Amino acid sequence: MARLFFIGVIIILTIYIITAVLLVSFYDFGQYIIKSLIISPIITTANISLAFWIIARIYNRKGVDFNKVFLGSMGIRFAGLAAIIFFLLKFVNIHQIGFLVSLFLLYFIFQFWEVIVVNKYLDKGKVS
Repeated sequence: MARLFFIGVIIILTIYIITAVLLVSFYDFGQYIIKSLIISPIITTANISLAFWIIARIYNRKGVDFNKVFLGSMGIRFAGLAAIIFFLLKFVNIHQIGFLVSLFLLYFIFQFWEVIVVNKYLDKGKVS
């Protein structure tokens, strides 16, 4: 599972980096937007890696316990992400719109990938 998960993360980040480089080369973005495009994948990759680590740690728990811990960790991760976003927007000199657009775009793509991997991981060995 780890291999599939991180290959997907690397592919998503590669597509993001290529798109960001193309946008920067086509448009005359300032340093603030470029900084935003660099910070957002770092945050979202850390978030999705933490999610993978949590899933790997709680995999052998019963269904109800797994759901409690997993959904609770999603809430905690989201609250932590909201706090980081608030801190960055308030105290760091970055382009706010560029940061939020790139962050939430990557966040939703990574959440979609997390759901796919978790479903494959939990259904492993079951006959449909």
